[in-house]
Amino acid sequence: MGVIDMAKMIRKAQQTRKTMSKIMAAGKSKSQNTTILLNGLTEIEDIEFGDLLFADGNKEVLKQQIKKEVIEAFKDAKKNLETQLSQSMDLDSIRDMLS
Repeated sequence: MGVIDMAKMIRKAQQTRKTMSKIMAAGKSKSQNTTILLNGLTEIEDIEFGDLLFADGNKEVLKQQIKKEVIEAFKDAKKNLETQLSQSMDLDSIRDMLS
């Protein structure tokens, strides 16, 4: 086993992180009233709420509905992001990252 070039590994990790931060995927709640945009690092870039979500005036019901919508949209966005990442990472990129 050869000597590990830590500086090279750090540069590759930074480059990979930068590349992944540019990959975006959106997810929607089951009701289609909430959309979340995630980057490749699974960080939330944006959240959008549809007008129908605010039709009910009860504050507690609204809080519960928003929580449910955000969780559903996040799960959908994460699933879409994983699909997108698996399609964008080819075997050569993974080998290059590890070498």
